[in-house]
Parts: sequence; C-alpha cells; structure tokens
Amino acid sequence: FPVTIKPEITYKRVMAFAATPWTLYGNLLIGIKKDALYVKVKHENQTYICSKDLVSDLFKENFEIIEEFNSSEIEGKEYEPLFSNYENKREEGAFKVIFADHAVTTEGTGLVHLAPYGEKDFEILRSKRIKAFDYLDDTANFTSEIPELSGIFYKEANPKIIENLISRN
Repeated sequence: FPVTIKPEITYKRVMAFAATPWTLYGNLLIGIKKDALYVKVKHENQTYICSKDLVSDLFKENFEIIEEFNSSEIEGKEYEPLFSNYENKREEGAFKVIFADHAVTTEGTGLVHLAPYGEKDFEILRSKRIKAFDYLDDTANFTSEIPELSGIFYKEANPKIIENLISRN
C-alpha cells in the first residue's frame, strides 16, 4: 500500500505488502530488510519506494529507476498512515520505518506492514513499547473504534477497505 514518507521524502510512496486488508486500520510500523537495496521508481507520474530485487515484478513496463539506496537511508523515517484512527500512537513511536527480520526482498514489495495482529508484528511492537489494541470484538466484528466498519465481520470488510483505498488513489 502506498504511504507518504515525511518530512524529507514528502512526494514518494512506500509500497508495503499487506496480505490482510482488515489489519490496515491497525498499521503502526513499516518493516524493511536490513542491508538491502531499495529504489525510487517513477511509474505513471508517481514515485514509489520498493525493493530493488522486486522492481520488475511490481512494474512490468513504463517505469524508471531514479535512485538506488541502502535500507539504512529510510530506516527511522516517519510516514502518514493510510487511516488516522490511531494517530495518537505516534507519541509511542508508531508510524516509522524500521528494520524487521521478517521483511524480505524475494516476494511482495520488500517492505511489510506491521499491525498488532501478527505474532512477529506483536513482538516487534512490544519491543518498541507501542501498546497493542484490538478493534475487533469477541466475534471478530469491527468495533465502534472503526465507525465506518462497525459491526462488520473482519473478512467481509476486506472488499470495503480495498474499495476505500482505490477511491483515494
């Protein structure tokens, strides 16, 4: 998913891999592989950041690599989350690009979205002292913390979330 890095890279988008759209509301960090090469890619008048190893998989044609850099250059950068429901987590250190052992450059985009629902993600958040939360109730329906999806079973929310993201470009 694309997010805008700030403050130094305000015009670029990070392509972070997310297999479960329903967890995007809980995104708190983006993980990258340590000592990996990343690139800025221009495609259809947008600039993206992704793993150098995956460029040809992600962009089949009409793209230009405009810069290559080591992952250490974006580690620690802040970004604007796709959804602002948990913006207050920024005070705890959320919405930063970090090194994550499970970020790989062999599939996806080379960047991974981290939320409090995966075991590895949960451990990373705990190590960073970012407090976990849950916006699903005991029957796996969205709670009122996410008003636009309140009462919807989490898997049934995926198409609505994808539609929302597409409508925002």
